[in-house]
Order: sequence, then C-alpha cells, then structure tokens
Amino acid sequence: MGLQYHSEAHLRDYQPVVAQIELFPHIVPAIALKDLSQVVQSAHYLKGSSANVGAKAMHSAAAQLEKQAQQNQLAQEEELLAELMDSLHLIRGFIVYRKSQQSKRSV
Repeated sequence: MGLQYHSEAHLRDYQPVVAQIELFPHIVPAIALKDLSQVVQSAHYLKGSSANVGAKAMHSAAAQLEKQAQQNQLAQEEELLAELMDSLHLIRGFIVYRKSQQSKRSV
C-alpha cells in the first residue's frame, strides 16, 4: 500500500483517510442506485486523502471508480469497492498499531 511513517505529526495525516471510512457506506448504495454524482464525490474524497498519505492501492482504486462514474461507465465496481475497503482497514490497523507503539514508548 505504500504507507510511510515519519513522525507523530505524519500519523495525524492519516486521520482524514480514516474519516473517509464514514463516507464509504454512501458509495455502495450510490452505485446500486446509479447515483453517479455521489459516487464521483465520494471516490474523489478518497482519492485525495489517500494520495496525501501515500496509500497507492486506495488512490488507484478510487481514481478508477471516480473516472468510471464520470464517464457513466461503471465496471468492476465490486472489485474496486473491495480494494477500497481493504485499504481503509489496513490504514485503520496501521494507525491503531502505531498509536499503541507510541503509548508503549511514552510509559
């Protein structure tokens, strides 16, 4: 996934990506309902947040989903959604792990 870690400040940079997890449930029904503007918007947010933290797999999947929705040609959306969800879970796990490591060092 290309995650990088340099400092506690950098770890905070991942928080917006984790916040995107809350937007993720909006993508699934939007795809089912063919609400392409919602798909574009949610995918765009995920794409930007993931680029900011170097989450390459998430960025790629979000970019593909956004582009397909813009062109009204959704294809492989199930696979792209699965890839996005996997990436979101990896990032969340990474943050939890790093925070636990920081807590151990500060004790």
